Amino acid sequence: MLNREDLLLFERKFSDINIIATSMILIYYLLFIMFGNIHLADEIYTATGFVAVVLTDFIFVHFLKSYNDILKKVLKYIMLLLLGWTVLLTDTMLYSTIIAMSLYFSISFQSLFLFDITEAYSRVWAVIFACSPIFLIFFTGIIYNDQSNFMIFIIVISLCVISAVVYNITCRLSEFALMFYNKINSLNGIAAVSKEESDSIKIQKNKLEQINEQLSIERFKFKQANEIILKNNEEIKIQNTIVNAAAKALDLKKLLEYLTEATMVSMKLDFVSFLILADEEGERRFEYSSRYTKASNIVKKNLERMEMSSFAEAYIKNGGIVEISRNASQTIEELYGTDIHSINITPVVINENSMGLYMLGSTNENAFLNNETFLKSLFNHISLAINNAILYSRMRTMATKDGLTGIYNRRYFNSIYQSIIRRCIHSQSPLTIILFDIDKFKSINDTYGHIFGDAVIRYCGQTALRYGRKYNGLPVRYGGEEFIIVFPKKNTKETEAIMQALHTDIKTHVFHTEEKDICINISIGIASYPENCRNTDELLNAADNAMYTSKKNGRGRITIYNQDIMA
Repeated sequence: MLNREDLLLFERKFSDINIIATSMILIYYLLFIMFGNIHLADEIYTATGFVAVVLTDFIFVHFLKSYNDILKKVLKYIMLLLLGWTVLLTDTMLYSTIIAMSLYFSISFQSLFLFDITEAYSRVWAVIFACSPIFLIFFTGIIYNDQSNFMIFIIVISLCVISAVVYNITCRLSEFALMFYNKINSLNGIAAVSKEESDSIKIQKNKLEQINEQLSIERFKFKQANEIILKNNEEIKIQNTIVNAAAKALDLKKLLEYLTEATMVSMKLDFVSFLILADEEGERRFEYSSRYTKASNIVKKNLERMEMSSFAEAYIKNGGIVEISRNASQTIEELYGTDIHSINITPVVINENSMGLYMLGSTNENAFLNNETFLKSLFNHISLAINNAILYSRMRTMATKDGLTGIYNRRYFNSIYQSIIRRCIHSQSPLTIILFDIDKFKSINDTYGHIFGDAVIRYCGQTALRYGRKYNGLPVRYGGEEFIIVFPKKNTKETEAIMQALHTDIKTHVFHTEEKDICINISIGIASYPENCRNTDELLNAADNAMYTSKKNGRGRITIYNQDIMA
């Protein structure tokens, strides 16, 4: 006898077979009516009823969690009645009779497995269940119909004989299996269990089934917990990878490059971009770092749009996290033409200040679904590393730049001056140094005060910075009211034209005071290697001598160093 689980599987399999067989019969009837010449209303009516019963059985076996064995047996019995009626109809076609007989035999054989045929009384019920529908239909036809059909009788007898033979073989096989099982048990010293012991075993079996169900539930819960643990381990691994990348650099630009690369590789993304608001040389601007795969189909035009300050400022102003799970390229204008389906845009918040954007993209849909906690933790780690880089940059700026003018100080100049000289010598390119001094600065300080004097120095420093940026020079506040601008790869002629413009800007600028408007002037000295100074060690002194020559000759002028100028 099959156990309950195997029996349920058996019922489900044969329920599926019945559905297929019945569907084929119904199609056969419909096609016959459409293309045949015989009206088969009775057969269609019978087949439709059989389909209804089979569908009910299918739904009952497959979808109802709580069911009754008796109701299922009733459904099987109704099937047999309908099939028996089809077999015994006098006007049924031969093909239909054969099909109905085959299905009757199949259902009868299936029904045998619903009974415990290892017990005598169950065998009797199994025989009655399998054979009574056909006899019931047959004798009903005899009672209400005077016509006799010898062929039908022969078919009925043959069906009963076949059913009895199959049933007998099945019972014999079960008895043989039982005898063999008892023989093995006797050989091992196991006595046959009594009825009481059998009942006890059934009780234990039910308990074991309940325990097995509970274990299945616990196994499912354990599987879920294990998946959560694996996911957490993967997230920790990703965080460790990114934290290690953050430790590689303190320079903000390099740090962003390491972080975007590590984030894209460890999270298996197709697009990563970090936009951080940085303060460099007194200017607030965005520092960008982006990575993308070929699969993303991102082009330079998309990056240029996303690196526009208006794009970042719009999302920063919005202040919330923007997450799109599908068709992101059709939702965000800057991603048009790409294959990015999922995107997460999170504002960078450091010390309660909005500092930029984190953008993560994937060609997969729902790439960031249910990852809010992980992404929040990840961005916190990244923000901490970026904040450290910004603080380091500010400390470095304080150490290397002049606090009043914002340009490099003398200490920084002294630390890199020799390396600038070596690069010029190695590349055999010219190197020009400009040194200028504010004329009569002590008198300006004494007359208008130190605050005004600081304003004059600040303006001169900012002017030197502006021309340095424009012409690739290095501006330095050398000390007090003295300034240096180093121009690599520029000769005397090129530098003189630049200094003429700088000199004009400074001397024509009007400073406003409470008493009157004031203009200042500067004295400039130019020395160039190897054009007019062949010794790099003397280049700075040469520029200094040229500047003092300007002062001696009336101030407010530009002097180019030559061998006739003496210290």
